[in-house]
Amino acid sequence: KSNEELEKTLYETIQVNLTGIAHFLMLFLRKYMDIPTRVVLVGSTASHVGSRDLGYGASKAGLNGIVISLSKSLSSNNLEI
Repeated sequence: KSNEELEKTLYETIQVNLTGIAHFLMLFLRKYMDIPTRVVLVGSTASHVGSRDLGYGASKAGLNGIVISLSKSLSSNNLEI
């Protein structure tokens, strides 16, 4: 693949596996912030051991960071991430 194709694939993979989930999560949390809620996101070993697909591994590592940060910052609001 050319560098341009690889860059496009990387961008698309991050859009689907990280950005899309982050947008959904923010909309969900805005709507249910005042209700005791549990959010479960299923990750991947790619976040810890990497992946042959650079975008996928990076996305899953970013998702882990979002989950940890949200759980710490929202635990006092009866939200369990």
